[in-house]
Amino acid sequence: MVAFEPGPTRTFSCAGVQHRVGTFVHRLTGIVMHLVPGGAFVLGQDDALPRELPRQTCQLAPFLVGRFPVLQREWDLLPGDDQRAHVGGSLPISGVSWASARAWLASAGLRLPSEREWEAACRAGSTQAYPWGTGLDGRAAWFLENSGGAPRDCTLHVQQPNAFGLVDMPGNVSEWCEDDLDLPGEGSSWQEGDPGKVHRGGSFDAPSIQLRSSFRGGSDPTKAYPDLGLRAFADVFRDEAAP
Repeated sequence: MVAFEPGPTRTFSCAGVQHRVGTFVHRLTGIVMHLVPGGAFVLGQDDALPRELPRQTCQLAPFLVGRFPVLQREWDLLPGDDQRAHVGGSLPISGVSWASARAWLASAGLRLPSEREWEAACRAGSTQAYPWGTGLDGRAAWFLENSGGAPRDCTLHVQQPNAFGLVDMPGNVSEWCEDDLDLPGEGSSWQEGDPGKVHRGGSFDAPSIQLRSSFRGGSDPTKAYPDLGLRAFADVFRDEAAP
């Protein structure tokens, strides 16, 4: 059975970057996913903060990424362990450990991203500090200073996506990645005493500096955090290459 139904191809623009993006709908959960083409991506930042990747160019295969972080109504379609503190179908699921996020995605035939994939999807071709430019844009992201201390409906920023058409990549909830924090770009297993598994994007409970595309956080993968969620990624197969 084909896991995805093809959707329309759309054009998105942000920060002077424009992409024509193929979309797909995941049959099992209804998650809308956007096709990120493979190729060379510039990651990291020259004025890097501690724990940020150095500026580098990497090659990535094409992949699919959820338009939104996984929503509560999508999460609830399949069994999953969570400790959500706020309830709403269009809110991102949060209070989910790395282990629970990974297990839920596997049950759906999806996966967590590498942090390189996450940053490439977030930047969408931008080499500036944020997907929308050099400075903070409070109209496009939820963070500590403007969120009211809670996750927000993901559809509120549907008119402010990045150039891949992705919403709330920075802000709202931070998103788990596959990698260890102390091994950037790799996916080795976390062990007791490590800084933790990587999460990216900042959150409603984090200061705005954490919304930078290259900012790297890390937490214990066995624990759930109220501002930490996930976004669905998937590999691209021939049937999904062109909608």
